[in-house]
Amino acid sequence: MWLSALHEALQISFEWFDYQTHSFQFEQERYGNPLRRGELVIEDDRDVTLLDIDLARRTRFSYGYHFGEGWQLEILVEKVTGLEKGKRYPSCLAGERAGPPEDCGGLAAFHDMLASLEETGTDMNREWREWIGPDYDPAVFDLTKTNRDLRKVRR
Repeated sequence: MWLSALHEALQISFEWFDYQTHSFQFEQERYGNPLRRGELVIEDDRDVTLLDIDLARRTRFSYGYHFGEGWQLEILVEKVTGLEKGKRYPSCLAGERAGPPEDCGGLAAFHDMLASLEETGTDMNREWREWIGPDYDPAVFDLTKTNRDLRKVRR
């Protein structure tokens, strides 16, 4: 699987839309939207597979998305297995809660949004609801929908 496909899978899992820059970091190596600025080098994740980065020997790595707002996911590698005949990849085994909405303003703004959603009838509640829509429920993760959407990822 290409590392760029893992990026697609993460975007789907969080219901993000790939509007922003991203990068994976494996110790000192970085892959994502290609960039060379001084000592900062981010290699193109479309040129690297999970096999190339030797995922089997890694226990964790990070994924940064939307550098301005600073979403930083720490990913724990629990187990690396071979492909099983008849199974679809990538697939999601479990999840809890909805991801933060795309462009919601980062972690602090996301926490403010969650608090505002609890305060029905307030101006902030109405503003957030207008922005994210009436169907957003931060407590709900839809495993079936996520796996249906993951079928679109190019391996």
